[in-house]
Amino acid sequence: MMQAALLRHWRLISVVILASGGLLAYHAITGTPGGHSYRHNLPWFIAFDEAFWSGDLYPRHLPELWFGLGGLDFYFYGPMPFWIASLLGHMGCVGGCAPGTAFAMGGAWMIILSGVSFLFLARRYFSLNWAVFAAILYCVLPYHYAMDWVIRQAVGEIAAAIFLPLILLGAVKLLEEQKGGLLLALSFAALVFSHLPVALITVHFLAAFVVWKSWSLRQDRRAILMVFARFALWGGLGAALSAVYWLPALMLLPDVTSSLLYSEHSTPTNWLFLDGGAEPNPASALMIKAIMMSALIMVAFLWMRRRQMPAISQTPGLLTSVLAPVFFAAVLMTPVSWILWEYWIIKSIQFPWRVMILVDLSLALGVTALAADAVRSMRSKAPAIETLLPTSFVMAALVYSTMLILPAAQDATARSGQDFAMTGAPEYFPAPFIEAAREARGPQRGYDSLFQVIEDIHARETAALKSAEYEISVLSEASDRIMLQVIQSQDGPVTLVFPHWGHWQGRMTATGENLALYPEPRFGLMTFDLPAGVHWVELTLPPTLPERFGTWISLIALLFVMGVLLRQLRWGAADRKALATNA
Repeated sequence: MMQAALLRHWRLISVVILASGGLLAYHAITGTPGGHSYRHNLPWFIAFDEAFWSGDLYPRHLPELWFGLGGLDFYFYGPMPFWIASLLGHMGCVGGCAPGTAFAMGGAWMIILSGVSFLFLARRYFSLNWAVFAAILYCVLPYHYAMDWVIRQAVGEIAAAIFLPLILLGAVKLLEEQKGGLLLALSFAALVFSHLPVALITVHFLAAFVVWKSWSLRQDRRAILMVFARFALWGGLGAALSAVYWLPALMLLPDVTSSLLYSEHSTPTNWLFLDGGAEPNPASALMIKAIMMSALIMVAFLWMRRRQMPAISQTPGLLTSVLAPVFFAAVLMTPVSWILWEYWIIKSIQFPWRVMILVDLSLALGVTALAADAVRSMRSKAPAIETLLPTSFVMAALVYSTMLILPAAQDATARSGQDFAMTGAPEYFPAPFIEAAREARGPQRGYDSLFQVIEDIHARETAALKSAEYEISVLSEASDRIMLQVIQSQDGPVTLVFPHWGHWQGRMTATGENLALYPEPRFGLMTFDLPAGVHWVELTLPPTLPERFGTWISLIALLFVMGVLLRQLRWGAADRKALATNA
């Protein structure tokens, strides 16, 4: 049966294979584009990939970052894009890939996987042919590909785009059929592992979506409460599954310098459109506005022709799935929502236009509906201009949006695979180190100025070790354990060239004696006292209390999921047995 289905759709399968192969080849040739987060992503990938393939499946501390100072970045940044890139990025490389190539291939796989997941959502509303068209369109929409991959290189959002279609599908099924909860839970957990800001956006969108659908279905109060209870249960399960990541990420933020994340550029209220003021980056704002205008034009045409279009009138729920993300984004990107961005928890998202990742769902579904209607009209004896015009107009608007992005995209691609240093994100250093670095940089200001200062601190402190009264040899180094040999000429403190963090523990391996670790006064570097002699020292970074809590919550949630799956398998087997008996 499967072979017959494959043969029947061989043309469609060929298109998908060629498109995927073409994207992989393009990424292999061009490498990782030098977008906004280029200097973070490549060092992160190199260090994460090495730790991952050394057996540490979830490395949080990466000692290779910042030239050896180390980085706590993956206590806070989502690991999903780097898991995907580490697992799939090296495929097809004979003799191994350069880091820029491997990470670019990982990006291509994330784009392809987002198309595969969107296919499941689109298949609910369209025939297979049109569902494949929608999936391919979703992959190459200007915000999804040009903005997020090439210009911003926001790999967390790119990974999140894999799971958003499945979350919307699970939500629709849960609302309309009272099933799909497990799909919603698993997809939401994966979304959290991908990008916390997008997960926070999605929680608010789902709440608005449920209210909208419940109102449109004219449900009574009890029915609405039951719907919210279902979403709370399955959404809570997704949050519990991902607690191993988000609980430490949120609870340990006070230990680092998260204040660096908030500047005039990343203040949400400075980005609200139609407020009469200029945005911090007018060029980026113009690109976002052009894409949003394309979506608004699309929904206007769909609404006006909703009764004449079979794709809308004969497909329950499609119009709501198209309209909801666009209206939600329109509210959150304009001054109507100012009070939320000023006082509510979503202010941590930083940029209101991050909601454009939801608008891509609308664009792919809506443009497909318009295209299907246009093709149906063209196949008739008298094509209707009112049918052909909307599709042409919306496609032209999307092309215009892409044209606005292309100059910036060309600049980003020009540095592909070059000019990066093993740095990280300064906001994930302990606060004492960053405060000292701020003082050391003198009159310079701004986030970017810290990179050179931190490099200078590392170089200066490493050189100072040569004249110290002790000699340090690193015997082995992993993400949670460092083995050292220290030759101390006299009793006194020993300072290592990486920042002190209160969760590290130290001991002398020969005697088992614990060491008191403390920050030295200038830069907050790791320091401990040793008597004269030769010593073997082990520094370990055991799971923090939030990590332990998060791990237990996730394990309990995983056991619950396994129980649900086993129950569904038993029910499925019982149903098949009953059918066989009746037959």
